[in-house]
Amino acid sequence: LSQFKCLILVFDNYQRGQHLRYQREMHASSFLKGTTQVALQGWEWIDEAWNEFFKTEYQTISYSNDLAIPSAPNMPELEAYSDRECELFAEVDRFEFGTVNEPNCSGERVDSLAYFIIFALLLGHVHRVFPTGQDIAFVEGNFRREKIDEFRRTVKKADALFKAAKALPTKVVECWNRVWGKRTPSLFLGLVGIADENAKDTGILAADLLVKSGIVIDEGDGNFKLAPDYKSKRHIMVGDAKSVENVKKFIRDTTGRDLSVRQSSNMLQVFLDGLAQVMIIPGDWHAGLAMLQAIYSLWWPLLSGFKDHLGWKRIQKDVRGCYWQAVRLLEIVVDELMRVLLFEFVSEHINDIGEVEDDKEDEYICKVVKKFYTHLKKLAFEDSEGSEPDQWRKTWSIFIIMALDFKSFTEAYRNGDALMIEYAYKRFAPIWEMLGQNKYVARHWDQAETLYGKTFSFSRLMELRINRCVRRYEEDKKRMTAHDENLEIWNSFFARFPMVRTLESFVRQGLFVGLCKLCSTFVRDSFRIAADNSNAVTVPRSAEEPNTKLERQLIFEVLVKSNTHKHEPGRQISSQIISSIDVTTNLKEDGNKVDAKMKETDAVQNSGTLTIQGAIHRGYREHVLIESGADGGDEMDTNEVVHTEDDIDREDEDCDDEREFESEWDDEGAAAAEENEVSNSSVPLSLQDLWTKGNKKFIAGKIGEVRATEAVRKARKTTIQKEVYKRSDARREESLQTEVGVERNRPP
Repeated sequence: LSQFKCLILVFDNYQRGQHLRYQREMHASSFLKGTTQVALQGWEWIDEAWNEFFKTEYQTISYSNDLAIPSAPNMPELEAYSDRECELFAEVDRFEFGTVNEPNCSGERVDSLAYFIIFALLLGHVHRVFPTGQDIAFVEGNFRREKIDEFRRTVKKADALFKAAKALPTKVVECWNRVWGKRTPSLFLGLVGIADENAKDTGILAADLLVKSGIVIDEGDGNFKLAPDYKSKRHIMVGDAKSVENVKKFIRDTTGRDLSVRQSSNMLQVFLDGLAQVMIIPGDWHAGLAMLQAIYSLWWPLLSGFKDHLGWKRIQKDVRGCYWQAVRLLEIVVDELMRVLLFEFVSEHINDIGEVEDDKEDEYICKVVKKFYTHLKKLAFEDSEGSEPDQWRKTWSIFIIMALDFKSFTEAYRNGDALMIEYAYKRFAPIWEMLGQNKYVARHWDQAETLYGKTFSFSRLMELRINRCVRRYEEDKKRMTAHDENLEIWNSFFARFPMVRTLESFVRQGLFVGLCKLCSTFVRDSFRIAADNSNAVTVPRSAEEPNTKLERQLIFEVLVKSNTHKHEPGRQISSQIISSIDVTTNLKEDGNKVDAKMKETDAVQNSGTLTIQGAIHRGYREHVLIESGADGGDEMDTNEVVHTEDDIDREDEDCDDEREFESEWDDEGAAAAEENEVSNSSVPLSLQDLWTKGNKKFIAGKIGEVRATEAVRKARKTTIQKEVYKRSDARREESLQTEVGVERNRPP
């Protein structure tokens, strides 16, 4: 790996077996824990002219919602399309790489991108809701059917608009990322028999990656030195919040140590100098889980009501062990909420927009969506004058806005849009602050200082952006993954290996993961290609795509019968509103559903482990079930079937056993969220503008001044200690020379 100038080094905790909590003093021969590592080749991006431009134009970091995210060179000037949404979507096909645009350092261009991404998501909801009828008996009398049908006919004439909205995110990325369609080469580095549970062990893992990547050279006998070209290395290190926090703590603790002339201190300084060349960022898949946890912490009383109606027993408030089911429930609830509110808006407010002109359906629909978005934000943040607020509609409006931010983030790392990833951290930082998810608040500011604090050049920032996500396949229809998610997929393949008894065997087993993966891919491709290499072979799927029509119909019925589409002054939030609804939709009407098999249960069903040969020959399956070991905590993995197309794209050849990812979570932050929910405030957090309140806490806490003062104090201490060490070393050398001279002049 030392020949590469840019590498992405990813590591995460991985465990196998059952951890005993109470028996045999928590020791079990069948429980093993270590850390898996993977290295990916990064694409290089170097431009000294833009480096100087960034130093001159970008101001200091703002530790608030006003944080400016600099745009990328060659990115379309989206701020020029303000209030001209229809014109933007009409010109999407003309966006192309090579248009020379200066980066916008004020943050205005990235803010415009975020607005148009949300606008495109809203257009997607309109396209989903209106082309087909919703012929349900209880809908009659709640909405104006003639208005809905009239708008539906308009939507059917605007296919080009919806195609452009769907293509917008990738088109923008293609303009500034020249390697967007290229597959990311990767190398699985095996398993290290150390878990990243504390700063010391995580520091050892980081040092191990420095040696493997060629920044530090092992001279043998415990001696290490920096590579001659270590300053030319531009590596990136990725881990979950806990791992990144431990690396930062390791650097902080060792930097503030008392210097000495001992060899261990000198070797430690070598590794610290090597780590200074590495950009350390949090894993985006785990950050998305933290965003989802924030949503569930705020709206669990309401979401649990839908869960009970659906009979989905596995979903819990703590989404660590049920991420994919929790995402599925969130998406279905958001889709049906949008259906209800769009039906209401079209029924009551469509006349305010005017009539549709001939051949201007696109412009008309953009006006409707823009007006609807304004209406949604008014419901969320503005109370009607002269009447008590309707808390029921207010909380659901805030819920939709936050869910759209979460959706834009997950779509960002599927499309490789690093700019929207950075923007999503900025959007959720105030929410994490209000809920007490302190680890990710700290990771957000650490990332901002790393990316925009001028510690690294603008070229390093752009290099990180074009390498922020992993493309595992060359095919256009395959989407991208986050780096920590990609490592979880490697772990899912590793989990199919036979269970071993000793840590040494566990580590040796990790050496064969990459080789077996290559064999599995070869077998899979062999099954897909016919003998004459001209026709693809149809491979039977291991499961069918689930049909959620009845589940969506049930949620839509609950929302309508709870009068979500009607303003009722003074209505309070209550989980009883949902649980008290008597639904008529019968989930058992679908003959393809087998009640005993399709109901989710809390039981863990393992089909046993596979041999290495079995792991290889199972590679031909196209529809897969994700399997993974845990990456943190003491809980064991539970079973989960991947249902969505995006999830299938992430792993299309692995796994018969049904397991899901378990992720690191900030237990202290979760407890703080609980405490915030039962705060002294009479207004629940789910009814408050958390973006504004969190920003006020950032400003009141003077985060920038605190972090700057701490950095200055550390730098001063380091400078003083280095000077003291230099003088003591000089005195030691002088004394040694004096002793040598005395020996030479001593008479025989």
